[in-house]
Amino acid sequence: MAKQTNILILIFVLQLALAVGLMFTGTDSGAFVSKEKLLAIKLENIEKITVEQKGSPALIMNKSANGWLLPDYYDFPVASDKLDGVTDKLFDASVSWPVATTQAATKRFKVADDDFEKKLVVAAQGGKSNTLYLGTSPGFKKIHARLGDNDNIYAIKFSAYELADKASDWADQNYLHLDTAEISTIKLPGLELNREGDGFQLKGLAENQQANASQVQILVSKLSNLSFQEVLGKTDKPEYKQAEPELVYSLSVKKGGQRSYTFSKWADKEDYVLKPSDTAYYFKVAKTTVDSLKEFSREKLVELKSDVQKGPGMDDVPVSSEVPAATAKP
Repeated sequence: MAKQTNILILIFVLQLALAVGLMFTGTDSGAFVSKEKLLAIKLENIEKITVEQKGSPALIMNKSANGWLLPDYYDFPVASDKLDGVTDKLFDASVSWPVATTQAATKRFKVADDDFEKKLVVAAQGGKSNTLYLGTSPGFKKIHARLGDNDNIYAIKFSAYELADKASDWADQNYLHLDTAEISTIKLPGLELNREGDGFQLKGLAENQQANASQVQILVSKLSNLSFQEVLGKTDKPEYKQAEPELVYSLSVKKGGQRSYTFSKWADKEDYVLKPSDTAYYFKVAKTTVDSLKEFSREKLVELKSDVQKGPGMDDVPVSSEVPAATAKP
C-alpha cells in the first residue's frame, strides 16, 4: 500500500514539474499559433481586389494614382475608410488551430473552390495573388475561412456582410462633402452669404436686420455634407432634364474656385439628378434632400435686430417677422 502511495506521489510530482516547465518555457502551442496572421500582407502592397459571391458578378477594385477606384462603377472612388477597416480585419485576423483540414470539410464549411459564401482575391505587386474563401458562421461575428493554397479551415472574427459584393456599397459616400472652412461664398436663388471670420454674413441686410445665425449654420451644414443615393455615370441623358433645373446654387471654395450644383427632376421618377460642375459624375439624389434645400429663402435667413425691434416705451408694439420688401432680392 505504501509502495503504491509513493508511486502516485511520484507521478503527481512529475506532472506538476511538467506543467511548471511548460509555463516557464513558453511552449504553449495554442498561444504561439494565435500570434499568426491569416494573411500576412499590407493593403499598400496590393494593386487589385476582387470580391465574389457565388452566383453574382465579381466586384473589382483597382488601385490608381488617385486611390482605389471601382472600374465597373464608372471608375468612382472607393470609400477608403471602409476598405481600410475591412482589410485590416481580414489581413490581421489571428488564427489558432484549424477546425478542419480535409477537402471534404471545405464543402461542409462552404469554403471549397466551387462552393463558398464569399471569395476574396488580392493581387499584390509583382503579380502574386492570394485567395481567401469565407463560408459558414460558427458563432456571433465569426466565420469559417480558408486560404486557397491549402485545406486548413479556421474560425476568425469577421462577418460576411462586411465584405460587400456590390459596387455601390463601396462607393465613397463623402465624395460631395466639403470642409466648411474652405467655403468662402454661398449663392442661392435670392440670397448670397459671404464668409466673415468663422461664420457667414448675409449680403444686403438693412440696418434693422441681421442674419439668423442658427438657420445659416444649418444651411451651411447641409451644403457641406451633401449626400447622394447612387452614382449615375458620366453621361447626361434626356430623362435627367438638366436643361430644366429646379434648383441651382453655387459655392466659392478657397482651393477650387467656384462650383455650381444643378438639381433637376428625373422624368417619371420621384428622385432628382444632381450634376456638380467640378466633377464628371451625375448623381441620384433623394427628393427630401432637394426639398430641404429649397426651404432656405432670404426670409428664413433674415431676422430683425432685437435692439431695433424693441426700444424704450415700445413694449406693446408688435414685432413683424417679415422682411421689408425694399430689401428683399427678386
